[in-house]
Amino acid sequence: MTIRRARLWLHIAVSLCALLAGAIGHSGGMGWPASAADVSVTIVDNAFMPSRQTVQVGDSVTWTHAGSAPHTTTSTSGLWDSGTMVRGASFSFTLTTPGTYPYVCRFHEAQGMRGEIVVLAAMATPTPVPTATPTVTATLQPLATPTSAPIPTATAAPAPPPARELWLVVLAPTQTYSVTDEPLWEAQAGEWYRVLGQENGWALAVWEGDPPESSVWIELDARVQLTAI
Repeated sequence: MTIRRARLWLHIAVSLCALLAGAIGHSGGMGWPASAADVSVTIVDNAFMPSRQTVQVGDSVTWTHAGSAPHTTTSTSGLWDSGTMVRGASFSFTLTTPGTYPYVCRFHEAQGMRGEIVVLAAMATPTPVPTATPTVTATLQPLATPTSAPIPTATAAPAPPPARELWLVVLAPTQTYSVTDEPLWEAQAGEWYRVLGQENGWALAVWEGDPPESSVWIELDARVQLTAI
């Protein structure tokens, strides 16, 4: 009886080792793809940094706004459009087809705010040569299965929302004035001004990326519109 039981355990051990070796050889040839990457682009005033990024098929590109004026990331072919982004906002897009994808900021394309994403085709994973199954002689002893306590998962506190700023967008040409009431330039339709203060139907504002000391007075009438961003 003892010899028969020892032979039974030996047969089980050899069978398990053969199955394990076969499973290892089979899983090595499946050619699973590597995890997709997330590539970053920083948005500053009137520029994307870097302006050209190269990624693989299936990778994601995340744009993060670090400037002061509103911007967008908009594909020239209409593939994606982030909409208006403010400081601290981010936008991601996954590219699944090889090619070159130019994009712009809709507000500042005329100032040269352009970028480009180059998507490369995924590389094929080579199939490894299977190895010979080793012959193993072993005596198996039943082992107790350890039970581990579950590890609690920490929950991160939500980030506070970014502070909103008051902006003025020009709808029709309107005159700007210095703080000493001298006429300056004529603000054109489509220009954005960050509002620093208001007084008696006038807004003290600064044009997009200009410093606060370059502020001007603009009359609050039908030619302009205030919006909180």
